[in-house]
Amino acid sequence: MDFYLLNYILIGPAAWALLWLGLLMGRARMNRLRRPPLPLPSPPSSLSIIVPAKDEAGYIRTCVEGLLAQDYPGFEVVVIDDRSTDGTGEILRQLARERGNPPTAAVRVVHVDHLPDGWLGKCHALHVGTRNIDSEWLLFVDSDVSLAPEAARAAVALAETREYDAVSLITRIQPRTFWEGLMIPILGATWATMFTVSLTNADHRRHIAAANGQFFLIRRRAYQMVGGHGAVRNEIVEDVELMRRLKHEGFKCRFMIGTHLASTRMHATMAELRSGWGRIFAGTGRFRRRRIYGGIVFATLSSLSVYPALAFGIWKFATVSDWRWITAAGVHWVLLTTFLLHLYSATRCSKLYALLPFISFPVLIRLLGEGLKRCRDRKFEWRGTAVTIGET
Repeated sequence: MDFYLLNYILIGPAAWALLWLGLLMGRARMNRLRRPPLPLPSPPSSLSIIVPAKDEAGYIRTCVEGLLAQDYPGFEVVVIDDRSTDGTGEILRQLARERGNPPTAAVRVVHVDHLPDGWLGKCHALHVGTRNIDSEWLLFVDSDVSLAPEAARAAVALAETREYDAVSLITRIQPRTFWEGLMIPILGATWATMFTVSLTNADHRRHIAAANGQFFLIRRRAYQMVGGHGAVRNEIVEDVELMRRLKHEGFKCRFMIGTHLASTRMHATMAELRSGWGRIFAGTGRFRRRRIYGGIVFATLSSLSVYPALAFGIWKFATVSDWRWITAAGVHWVLLTTFLLHLYSATRCSKLYALLPFISFPVLIRLLGEGLKRCRDRKFEWRGTAVTIGET
C-alpha cells in the first residue's frame, strides 16, 4: 500500500474509529441515570441545594424557583449572594420572604461582602454557604442551571442505592448564540477525551477524576473529610480538583450523563469561550501542556485532513482511476460527520452544525491555544474579577 495513504488512514479514518470506540465505552460507564429511576430510601436523606450567585439579577429568580420545584421530599435551598452589585441580593431577600415557611422547601440566603486573600470567589462563596449545613447530602448547582423536577431525587436515589459518595452530571446546553451551539458540544467532547473523564467511574483509577460544578452532589461526611471548598480555595477548576481529592481518599465517585435532568447556559460569545475554556483546559491539566498539545495535533491532523484528502482522492480517481484515496477519505468523512451528528443530537443542538467542521475545528484549535496561553501566564478573568494563580 502507498506509504502516504497508509499514514493518512492511520491519522484519519482509524483515529476516528478509535474515537467512536472510546465514545461507546465511555457512555457505557456514564449512562446509569438513563435507566429506570431507583427509589429513595425510607425515610429519605436530608438534602441542601447550594447555589453561588454573583450579579445574576436577570436569572436568579428563575433558577431558584426551578430548584424549589424539585419533587424531593423535604429539602432546603441555600443561595450565596457573592458580592453582587446588580440587585441579586434584593431579589433573593424577596424570594426568602415569599418562601418563609412552605410545606416542602425553604430558601435561605447567605450574603458575602468581601473576598479574603488567597481565595477564588466561587470557592469562598461555597465555603461560607456550607458552614451551617447539617444535611446528609449537599447538591451544588450553578446559578445558570435549570433542573428537571426529578433531578435531585434521581441523583440521591442512585447515590444511596449504589453507596456512592459523590455524583456529578454532564448537563445539556441551552444555546443562545451560534457560537455557543456550535462550539460547546465539541469543546466538551474534546475535554472529556483529553482527560478520560469516564474513568472517574473506575474505582481502581484513583488518580483520574473529573466533575462538573454545574451539578455536583456530595455526601456531607465525605465533603468535610477532604476539607470541602477550603481545600481547593485557589483552584480555577475547583469542581475537578474536589472530585480528585474525594477519589484519591477512596470515596466512591461517579460522573454521569444527565442531559435529560439538567441544562445550562454557558459561554455565549467568543470572548466568553476564550476566557472560560482557556481556564478549563489549563486548570484541568494543572497547567501542564502535554494533553493540550495532543488535542491540537488531533484536531489538525485527524479532523481537518479530511478535506485535502477528499480533494486529492477525487483527482486521483478522475486522472488514473485510483479509488483507494477517495474511499479512505469517504470513510473518514462519514466517521467524522456521524460522530458530530451524534454529538449535537445528544446535546440537543442543531444537527446542521455537524456539517461545519471546517469552522468548528479551527476555532477549537484557537481555544486550545488559549489554554496553552493560560498555562504560561496563569492569568484569568471572569465576571469582573482578575487573578493570577501564582499570586494566591
